[in-house]
Amino acid sequence: TPTFTLAPTPTPTPTPTPTPAPTTVSKTFNITRTLSGLSITLTVVEGTGNEASVQWEIENHEEQVFEASRLHAIFYPGARATDQAGNEGEYFVPSPIEQDLRPGDSRHYETRWVFFPESAVITIQLDDFYMQGSSIVEASAEFAFLWGK
Repeated sequence: TPTFTLAPTPTPTPTPTPTPAPTTVSKTFNITRTLSGLSITLTVVEGTGNEASVQWEIENHEEQVFEASRLHAIFYPGARATDQAGNEGEYFVPSPIEQDLRPGDSRHYETRWVFFPESAVITIQLDDFYMQGSSIVEASAEFAFLWGK
């Protein structure tokens, strides 16, 4: 009688599907608003996935020094970003601003947010609160842009 030996059936090894690296998208906007005597321009937004780096150019056109602490407060905690549905982006605490902005000076600055996957239109609001005499003055500026990748 013939004898049969069963050989193990080779199990195919699954080939891992390569995950494409997220691509970085860079968009130039150059949206300028005036806030408390400063000319603030949202210049470029670079994004990878849902994370965005927002580049700013800040110029002091006033004849007086703009204090570093007040300038920093405009961006933290004074900044907030929302999308078209009102979802607020997660904000990374930006680097400190340690030098006053003198008349005629400009400064480059960067902020970072994480937006929702469905975020398409982003509005960033910057707020400035300061004392004028015995009154608190509130000023704000909005920057809106298309974020769709």
